[in-house]
Amino acid sequence: MIKPVYAKNKPESIKSVSDKFCGELLVYELDFFLFKGIAECRINLKFDEKSQLYQAVMQAKGKGVMGWLTNYRIQQYSSYMQPAKDGKRMQPVSFEKTIIKSEMRRKSCYWFDYPQKIITCTSFFNDNIVGQYCIDIPKGKKYEDILTVFYNFRAGVFGEVKKGRKYIIPALPFKGVDKFLVIVLNKENEQTLRRDLDWQEQNTMLLNIRVGKEIFNTKDGFIKVLLSDDMLPLKGVAENVVSVGDITGRLIKHVYSPDKN
Repeated sequence: MIKPVYAKNKPESIKSVSDKFCGELLVYELDFFLFKGIAECRINLKFDEKSQLYQAVMQAKGKGVMGWLTNYRIQQYSSYMQPAKDGKRMQPVSFEKTIIKSEMRRKSCYWFDYPQKIITCTSFFNDNIVGQYCIDIPKGKKYEDILTVFYNFRAGVFGEVKKGRKYIIPALPFKGVDKFLVIVLNKENEQTLRRDLDWQEQNTMLLNIRVGKEIFNTKDGFIKVLLSDDMLPLKGVAENVVSVGDITGRLIKHVYSPDKN
């Protein structure tokens, strides 16, 4: 099992998302059926000096023959975020989904205007605007994108992560999905699934997560994640990916480099 690699000056008492994860890099190797390492996914969080915001990026791309077969398709999510008023949770300032395939580029951008309580959503095709609309932010609503929830959940923003618990988290509304659902399976329910997936690592939890169909191009929007007790995602599987089938991911590199926070 890969264990966290933290710098010596890593704070022992975690008080915020930036304290715990700024400077973290996770690298996953992706497998399909009998083909190992067909693609790579990288996730990192850093402080952006230019914008004075935190930037998280998740990028997946094919390697070797798979890269050639997919026209070297790159799928990337990027979120600029800032600490909320409570100083612990990260809230999105802007979120982007980008798909690059050969010379084609599709991008969807979401800008959060908290004083005006509105999200502006713009779609681009090869840098040309092809659609735009707005979403109201109801009073008291705290929307998450896929990257802010990735870090906020691991930092315990939504409560202690324990087996048998369920978390319903407001998501950036998209195509009828406005909630992330995270189910941490209890010992009884996880046994069969662990055996089927061959995930027998000790000191871990098994999560069933609904993120929406569009995030990983799955038919039902669910993924399964093996999470260590110290909140490190070790493995994952996106089932029924459109035109592909099941894709599994396994952590091959975890580095923590101190960053400004």
